Amino acid sequence: MASWKNWSEETRHDGIKVYEPTTEQQLIDAVNDARDNHLKVRVVGSGHAWSNIGLRKDGEDAGNASPPAADPGAVSPGYRGGAVILTHGLKRILAVDRDAARKTVKIEAGAVLAEASEKLYDEYRLTFPTMGDTDRQTVAGAISTDTHGSGAKLRSLADYVTGIEMVLADGTCRALDDRELKAARVSLGMLGAIYSVTFQVTNTIYLNHHRTLVRVPDDFDNLDAHFHNNRHVEYWYFPYTDHADLMLRETTHPTNPGIYLIETEQLRAEGRFLDFLGRVRPSALPWAFKNGTKGRRDEHRVGPAHTILPLVSQSTVDDVKTHTMEYLFPYEKLREAFEQLQLSITAARDDGIYVGIPVHIRFIKQSRNSLLSPYVWPLTASFSVNFSTKHEGFEQWFRDVERRMLDPSIGGRPHLGKIHFKKPDIPAEFEEIRKELDPGEMFWSPEDIYREIP
Repeated sequence: MASWKNWSEETRHDGIKVYEPTTEQQLIDAVNDARDNHLKVRVVGSGHAWSNIGLRKDGEDAGNASPPAADPGAVSPGYRGGAVILTHGLKRILAVDRDAARKTVKIEAGAVLAEASEKLYDEYRLTFPTMGDTDRQTVAGAISTDTHGSGAKLRSLADYVTGIEMVLADGTCRALDDRELKAARVSLGMLGAIYSVTFQVTNTIYLNHHRTLVRVPDDFDNLDAHFHNNRHVEYWYFPYTDHADLMLRETTHPTNPGIYLIETEQLRAEGRFLDFLGRVRPSALPWAFKNGTKGRRDEHRVGPAHTILPLVSQSTVDDVKTHTMEYLFPYEKLREAFEQLQLSITAARDDGIYVGIPVHIRFIKQSRNSLLSPYVWPLTASFSVNFSTKHEGFEQWFRDVERRMLDPSIGGRPHLGKIHFKKPDIPAEFEEIRKELDPGEMFWSPEDIYREIP
């Protein structure tokens, strides 16, 4: 038996069986072995999901769980414990179609986005149409949790998936049909074990990146112009201030990637300093943010998209472990939501809880292809709130942010791959497909994944 934990060390499996397949057949064998031994299965990639994925709904370790009570009408066997399938050995690019009108690439599920992006650029001069703020995720993990970037014309990465091969609970590996694909693009691992993903890709996109300090919410008045002139638009809001870093990225002519050690090291140093200050003197964090915006220098760089987009978050991901929650809401509610965010930060401070990481504000085009996607408005805005795992008070603050975002005046929805405390609605069509593909609920069901935390 073994253990596994996710990146932030919030989710942990102890006393479980771990499979590490490196081929399609080994993945099939792992699923068959887990089924024959009555083990519930979670398939994991880089472990970048922050939600309750992987935890039993009662909080017990899956490997130490008692079997469920017998149900004469149940299809499933009595699962005695848990297993994790690690996909990091499944990382090959299987096929590339550069000639079709819609260029595609077929990749094994465990390929890490950073490595796949480099190979696509170096060998084929191709790229994914969008990317999140980190490239350490696996391709299957990124789509299964509906990872997104930021831009009024860009949908989430899962929306660019044109095919999925999946190992089902009965041990068969097959390509999913169009109806099943609508559930599988964003499935949180509830349908089966993804073996490969086929993406629509594009020729390499080169970006001109500008980072500048702006006043918020004043700069929200300029968003229509930002969207018109730039492919990517996002903010990093500094708590306790009326300032944010505005990131604008417009397409440009082909160029080689540069080396931006100054900006990268600056961001890493800022993250480490705020993390340290939050541990030794959290009440000084407001002072640090206010002084940190003084004399802040604009930054500019140019390069292929895969070298530009992950820089800000990736600069600190190795140094600062975080709790992360993200709420999404209609773009038209941005100002009201931002006001509530600021009120929540102030209320937390009054209770002795201090926020030590900037808030990420992004924009996503409506999803057209995924039943579970929360990007249901023509244009979605989102707040991603982060809290160091070494600081105290994240849950009280997160609950308050969630309460405000769920208020009918804003009508927010949670990002399913990150922390949230309210069980989301699962569409009936998704449940119907899930029960067809996994009638015995060998893979985790919605009830297993989402605990109603009191």
